[in-house]
Amino acid sequence: MNLSDDFALESVLAAARAAEGFEDFGPPSFIEPLGVLLDAYGSAPLNELGRMILREVAPRLGWQPDDADPRIADAEAREEQTRSFAPDLFAIHPMYAHEAEEEIMFLADAFLSHVPEASAYVPGYRQWLNSADFTPAYDNLHRMLQLLQWQKQQRGETRNRWVLKTPAHLGYLNELLAAFPDAHVVHMHRDPAATIPSGASLN
Repeated sequence: MNLSDDFALESVLAAARAAEGFEDFGPPSFIEPLGVLLDAYGSAPLNELGRMILREVAPRLGWQPDDADPRIADAEAREEQTRSFAPDLFAIHPMYAHEAEEEIMFLADAFLSHVPEASAYVPGYRQWLNSADFTPAYDNLHRMLQLLQWQKQQRGETRNRWVLKTPAHLGYLNELLAAFPDAHVVHMHRDPAATIPSGASLN
């Protein structure tokens, strides 16, 4: 594959079709944000490892909730890779294979989030986000939390209320409350003099 084709929209979609063997990607709302993000990645100064990581297909499909989940080994390997190759990142924001992670990743799955800015220089995508409609991202978040609740039910586990933690929601409270009308928002305060250096070190 030509490096210039790494982040071509049709190339990425074709790779996904080939990997999973299906054509239906669901509602097409992801196409525009994905295209903008891929254009930004195509212009970003990425090294070969960065290109490889950003081109990976999502975790494998086809497992049953009552079977051993093959994605667990993938997650354990990713945790070990992060510990080995990005120990400073792991110290600041540990990501454990067997523990919860911020739900902002579900927004990123809709290609509408600020997550890509933490791994690549994507000013075009960032500028586009300023006026983007985040409704599809929050619809995806709602759908994914329903899926997780269903999985818990399939395993015979108790389903409780979700406690979420993503500071980025503060910029999209209208979209959040439209998707979760019974949500309770708790706004914690932290001294900006501590918050800004913390966020900067993470990025």
